[in-house]
Amino acid sequence: MKATGKAVLILPDEAPKKTKKGVIIPLSVKADQETGLVIDCGSECDEVKPGDKVIFSSKPTSSIVVNDKDHFFGLESCIQYIFG
Repeated sequence: MKATGKAVLILPDEAPKKTKKGVIIPLSVKADQETGLVIDCGSECDEVKPGDKVIFSSKPTSSIVVNDKDHFFGLESCIQYIFG
Protein backbone atom coordinates (compact mmCIF):
# COMPACT_ATOMS: atom_id res chain seq x y z
CA MET A 1 0.00 0.00 0.00
CA LYS A 2 1.35 3.44 -0.95
CA ALA A 3 -0.14 6.76 0.10
CA THR A 4 -0.48 9.39 -2.62
CA GLY A 5 -0.99 13.15 -2.70
CA LYS A 6 -1.41 14.62 0.79
CA ALA A 7 -2.58 11.32 2.31
CA VAL A 8 -0.97 9.81 5.41
CA LEU A 9 -1.12 6.32 6.92
CA ILE A 10 -0.78 6.35 10.73
CA LEU A 11 -0.37 3.44 13.13
CA PRO A 12 -2.07 4.68 16.32
CA ASP A 13 -0.57 4.06 19.74
CA GLU A 14 -2.52 1.56 21.82
CA ALA A 15 -4.93 3.30 24.15
CA PRO A 16 -4.42 2.58 27.82
CA LYS A 17 -6.95 0.13 29.24
CA LYS A 18 -6.70 1.70 32.72
CA THR A 19 -6.02 5.15 34.10
CA LYS A 20 -3.03 5.72 36.38
CA LYS A 21 -5.33 5.23 39.39
CA GLY A 22 -6.60 1.88 38.07
CA VAL A 23 -9.99 2.91 36.65
CA ILE A 24 -10.86 0.70 33.67
CA ILE A 25 -11.56 2.65 30.45
CA PRO A 26 -14.44 1.12 28.42
CA LEU A 27 -13.80 0.38 24.74
CA SER A 28 -16.68 2.69 23.77
CA VAL A 29 -14.73 5.73 25.00
CA LYS A 30 -12.55 7.16 22.26
CA ALA A 31 -10.70 10.47 22.20
CA ASP A 32 -10.93 12.99 19.36
CA GLN A 33 -7.14 13.27 19.40
CA GLU A 34 -4.74 10.35 19.32
CA THR A 35 -1.02 9.79 19.01
CA GLY A 36 0.63 7.51 16.51
CA LEU A 37 3.48 6.79 14.12
CA VAL A 38 3.42 7.87 10.46
CA ILE A 39 3.92 4.72 8.38
CA ASP A 40 3.63 6.29 4.93
CA CYS A 41 2.78 9.63 3.35
CA GLY A 42 2.12 10.90 -0.13
CA SER A 43 4.63 12.83 -2.22
CA GLU A 44 2.74 16.11 -1.73
CA CYS A 45 3.05 16.06 2.08
CA ASP A 46 5.16 19.06 3.09
CA GLU A 47 5.62 18.70 6.84
CA VAL A 48 5.34 15.04 7.77
CA LYS A 49 7.48 12.05 6.83
CA PRO A 50 7.46 8.32 7.62
CA GLY A 51 8.74 7.67 11.13
CA ASP A 52 7.37 10.90 12.63
CA LYS A 53 5.47 10.60 15.92
CA VAL A 54 2.32 12.74 15.67
CA ILE A 55 -0.84 13.86 17.44
CA PHE A 56 -3.75 13.68 15.02
CA SER A 57 -7.50 14.19 14.94
CA SER A 58 -9.14 10.81 14.42
CA LYS A 59 -12.51 12.31 13.39
CA PRO A 60 -11.82 13.14 9.69
CA THR A 61 -9.87 9.92 9.09
CA SER A 62 -10.81 6.45 7.92
CA SER A 63 -9.84 3.25 9.68
CA ILE A 64 -8.10 0.55 7.67
CA VAL A 65 -6.61 -2.81 8.70
CA VAL A 66 -3.03 -3.55 7.55
CA ASN A 67 -1.26 -6.72 8.75
CA ASP A 68 -4.03 -7.34 11.33
CA LYS A 69 -3.52 -3.89 12.94
CA ASP A 70 -5.88 -0.92 12.79
CA HIS A 71 -4.39 2.11 11.02
CA PHE A 72 -5.79 5.56 10.29
CA PHE A 73 -5.78 6.89 6.75
CA GLY A 74 -6.39 10.61 6.26
CA LEU A 75 -5.00 13.87 4.96
CA GLU A 76 -1.90 15.59 6.25
CA SER A 77 -4.17 18.34 7.59
CA CYS A 78 -5.54 15.94 10.28
CA ILE A 79 -2.10 16.05 11.95
CA GLN A 80 -1.98 18.65 14.73
CA TYR A 81 1.54 18.20 16.10
CA ILE A 82 4.73 16.49 14.94
CA PHE A 83 7.27 15.20 17.47
CA GLY A 84 9.88 14.69 14.76
